[in-house]
Amino acid sequence: MMMVGKAEVPVIHENVQLQKNFTITRGSIEMLCLHKILESERPDIDEKRNDLLKLQGEFAVQLRELELVSQKYANLAHACSLVYLTLLHLDEVHFLYHYSVDFIIDIFDDVLKNSQLNG
Repeated sequence: MMMVGKAEVPVIHENVQLQKNFTITRGSIEMLCLHKILESERPDIDEKRNDLLKLQGEFAVQLRELELVSQKYANLAHACSLVYLTLLHLDEVHFLYHYSVDFIIDIFDDVLKNSQLNG
């Protein structure tokens, strides 16, 4: 006897199920086999590789934290680029209104230095 239908899974159980979805892929099997081979044939390389993979994971976490802090300043960088693009079009009004990127960056550097001095 075969029953056909969609089983109702409570939301709580769906979340638990999603968190415990350990899918085995070709890549994960290859990595596991490589680990076993290195562990057997070259334990020194396996240990060094594992240490470096651990460091890579730690650096990835640190990089994510730095990127979160950097995002706080992204709006200011965007505004600065808009100011430059606006000034870039002023030469359409008069040819003497021509500003280089270096000029705008120098002004931006001065603003940043003065804001640090003023606190």
